[in-house]
Amino acid sequence: MSTPRQLAGAALLRDGRVLVAGGSNGTLQLATAEVYDPATGTFAPTGSMSLPGTGLHATLLTDGRVLITGGLAAAEVWEPSNG
Repeated sequence: MSTPRQLAGAALLRDGRVLVAGGSNGTLQLATAEVYDPATGTFAPTGSMSLPGTGLHATLLTDGRVLITGGLAAAEVWEPSNG
């Protein structure tokens, strides 16, 4: 992981990758997100959330997007086609 984090939201994507969003680095809440690819064993940055948050829940929706809730002022949606 390029940014160590705890209390982040994570969701298994349709293609086997994993979205990890938000959380805390132990001092600050994070708005950043990363995608883990088990085929390569690497993390890559993706679009950040509008606001930082911890204790997040990431839910894969039937259309492949991810709904991120909890610990945020508003829910956010991550779109896999554009991050």
